[in-house]
Amino acid sequence: MTHHVEEITPVYSHALLLRDGLVLDSGLKRKMLTSQLMADTFRADVRLRKSAGRHRLELKPSGGRAS
Repeated sequence: MTHHVEEITPVYSHALLLRDGLVLDSGLKRKMLTSQLMADTFRADVRLRKSAGRHRLELKPSGGRAS
């Protein structure tokens, strides 16, 4: 179990997504690890990137000015 997508290695075939202690979704890793499902899981505007078989999340720019 992890809270960090960077720790999900290629050896895993399935994923279970939890939010507030409840199952949000589960299934094949390639179907669970999408930008939309990660945004829903973390309640944040994120983009999922994959490089060399590893995933990472990036916050999407808001387009607004910081206050």
